[in-house]
Amino acid sequence: MTRYSSLYSARSTDQGRTWTGRLIDEASQYGGWDNIIFNGQEFVAWSYLAVFKSVDGITWTATPLNYSSPVNMGNTMGPIAFNPSTGTYVMFSGNSHYDQQKVARSTDGINWTFIPSTKFKGGHPITKIIVGEIESKYCP
Repeated sequence: MTRYSSLYSARSTDQGRTWTGRLIDEASQYGGWDNIIFNGQEFVAWSYLAVFKSVDGITWTATPLNYSSPVNMGNTMGPIAFNPSTGTYVMFSGNSHYDQQKVARSTDGINWTFIPSTKFKGGHPITKIIVGEIESKYCP
C-alpha cells in the first residue's frame, strides 16, 4: 500500500501498520503532483508540467511532458486513467466546460496527442475516469 501527498511519498509493506517515507524533491521544481495511478508495472503521477514514475513508491524520476499542440493542458489538468488492455492513458482538462474541454491520449504518459474536439462532445467538468470492460451481450 502506498499513500501520497503533493511532495511526500510514504510506503507500507505490512498492510499499513508501519510506514516509511520521504519528501520527493524531484516534484518540487514542477509544482507538486496529482493524478496518481498504478499501471500494473509502476506508479505514475503527473503535474501539469511533468510525469513522475516509480516502481517502489519511494524513488521517483521526473520527465517533462510533451504535448502534440502548442496549446497544452495548462494548470487545469484533470483526471487521468490508464487502460491496461490497450496500454493507453487518457487525460481530460480540469475545470473546463463544453467547448473549452480538451482531451489527450498517450501510450507512455509523457507524449500526449490531443483528440480533435470534433471527436467528443464537451460538457460539465469531468472529475473522475474509471476504466472497465463489460461483455457485449450486456451493452450491444
